[in-house]
Amino acid sequence: MESLPYAFSPQHGLEHEFPRVLHRVSARLKKLAGHPGHDKSETLHEIRISIKLLRALLWLAKPGCSPAHAFAIKNQLKIAAHHLAGTRDMMVMRATLQELKKESDEPEEHESIEHALRAFALRQAKTSNGVLKKASATLQKAISLMERDCHFDSGKSSARRRLKKAFHLTHQARQKALKTKRALDFHEWRKKAKRLLYLLQLLHADPGKKTARMIKRIDKIQHWLGDHHDHVLLEEQLKKGRPGGLEGSGLKALSQLIGERKRHFRRKAEKAAKRL
Repeated sequence: MESLPYAFSPQHGLEHEFPRVLHRVSARLKKLAGHPGHDKSETLHEIRISIKLLRALLWLAKPGCSPAHAFAIKNQLKIAAHHLAGTRDMMVMRATLQELKKESDEPEEHESIEHALRAFALRQAKTSNGVLKKASATLQKAISLMERDCHFDSGKSSARRRLKKAFHLTHQARQKALKTKRALDFHEWRKKAKRLLYLLQLLHADPGKKTARMIKRIDKIQHWLGDHHDHVLLEEQLKKGRPGGLEGSGLKALSQLIGERKRHFRRKAEKAAKRL
């Protein structure tokens, strides 16, 4: 399970812990920006974790933040994610192809995967330090806005109420995805589950057995939904771009394999969700 070293301390009130966690996230981003030689893929991963963490923090503090200020902060987080989107998507598609290669025993599928991998390698945009710095700087703006404009009032911004609402919205997203079977709705379910996971990790520095089991299960659900989305992304890119001129039986074989893996991850997420 992905660790979250920013959990609120139970020894202090949330109005104290909220700015402390914001400061820690800011310090971590500054450290990453100060080491341009650091592994770029790892830096990108950590910046994306920061975006999700800040979204969860904003969700908790939103009742103590004016609608205009909340919108401005949310927009900064969206801009930061946009800076990373192209590079992230290409990295994910290549990693997904590598996993498909391990799963496949068919020579034709292997050949098609290798064909697509070579094409994506040529097309992959370079992960420049400039892109990472832009995303990091945008997150610092979001943190500054949160520190200035969001005030965690333990009476008004009850963490329990916000957590309960996050559970409810995640359940609604799940119901919609199971009803429509649309990839977009499964992605929305994943985003809601991811937010819920971060909220639980933030609010339970030392969870009991029951909460720990719940956190572990939600983490599995969002992980499988993430795998499902990665395959959807790859499938859409293959249909749109036909990398390296991949077509005919090769494209069909690869598309069929992707479809099988999508259904596999969807079933695993649906099965785990029933036990929540």
